[in-house]
Amino acid sequence: MERKGQIYFVHNKVKTIEGIKRIINEIVPTARVVVAHGQLPERELEKIMLDFIHKKYDVLISSMIIENGLDIPNVNTIIIDHADKFGLSQLYQLRGRVGRSTSQAYAYLLVPHASRLTDLAQKRLRAIQDFSDLGSGFKVALRDMEIRGIGNILGKEQSGNMQAVGFDLYCRLIDESVQKLKKEIRGEETKLDLKRFIDAKIDVDFDLMIPKDYITSESERVSIYHRLVNIQNPQDLVEIENELQDRFGTVPRSVTRIIDAIELKILAGKLFASHIRLNKKNLILKFKDDLQEVKEFHEKIVPGLMNYKKTEVIFTGDQNSPHIQFILTTNSIDEQIEQAKNILQNIV
Repeated sequence: MERKGQIYFVHNKVKTIEGIKRIINEIVPTARVVVAHGQLPERELEKIMLDFIHKKYDVLISSMIIENGLDIPNVNTIIIDHADKFGLSQLYQLRGRVGRSTSQAYAYLLVPHASRLTDLAQKRLRAIQDFSDLGSGFKVALRDMEIRGIGNILGKEQSGNMQAVGFDLYCRLIDESVQKLKKEIRGEETKLDLKRFIDAKIDVDFDLMIPKDYITSESERVSIYHRLVNIQNPQDLVEIENELQDRFGTVPRSVTRIIDAIELKILAGKLFASHIRLNKKNLILKFKDDLQEVKEFHEKIVPGLMNYKKTEVIFTGDQNSPHIQFILTTNSIDEQIEQAKNILQNIV
C-alpha cells in the first residue's frame, strides 16, 4: 500500500471469507477491503471488480475466481491463504496474477507449520519456489506430472528423452506397444476393429483459420488449434464448440469449418485412410496397403461401395496405394462438407 499498489488475498472458503475481512481490518485499519467470490450476484460481483480496478479498494479478498485471467497491473502483491490446499498449476496461475507492470511484485504463500504438511503439499510448494523465472510454465507442468504420479516412465533411465518426440506422441507410442503386447499374450489374430483408427492427414480447398477478431490472444488461438488437432472423438468436437460459444460468443463459420474438417479427418481415420482430400468436385480417400486393417477393410467394405447409391464412386491408384474417389453433387463449400460427412458416416 505504501507503494500505491493493491493486494489480492486469496481465501478459497466462502463460509469463512468474511472472517478474514474482519481480521485484515483489525491488522490494517487503514486498508480499504472488499470481498468477492463466485456466489455473489453477477451485477454485484461486476461492480466490486470495477471498483477495485478503479482503485476504490486496496485489498480484494477473493476465492479462486481471480485465477481466470484477471489482469490488473496495479496489483503488486498476492497473499494465498492455505496454499498447501492448492494444486501446483493453480498456484502457478495465481502467482501469475501479479507482476504485470514495472513494479516489483511479491507472492506470499500462507501454510500451517511444516510438520503438518503432507509430502505432496511440500513438493508442490518447493516446486513453486524453485520455478520463479519468467516462462517457467513448461517446467512447472512437468513437475506437476511427476508429483501426481506419472513417474519415471518419462525419464531418460527407461525411455530416452521424451521431449524429443513430445508427450502426446510418446503416450500414443506406449499405448500402441501395450495393445500389441496384449494381443501377442492372448494369441489373438488382428480383426477389423473400427474403434481403432489412423491419424489421417487432410487437405481442403477452404481456409482453416480462427479469426483474430474472434480470439484476440495469439497464445489462446494456438492452444485451441492444438486441442482441435488432437481430438479423436467427434463428441469432443461438440464439447469444444460449446466451450468456444460460452467463452468467446457465437462461433463464426470459419471456425465451425475447422471443426467439420477435424470430424472428416477422424471419420477417414476410422476407415484406415492415411489421407483425405476434399475439393469442389471430389472427396478422395487414400490408403497405404501396409496395414492388415486396410487389407481387411478393402476385402469387406469396398465391394459394397461398387453399388453405393448416394454418389458416384471411382477406384483409382494401385495395389500399394489404393484411392477411393466420391463425386460430389453439391455446389457451396458448406454443402460439400455436409455431403462428405454423410458419405463417411454412412460407410463407418
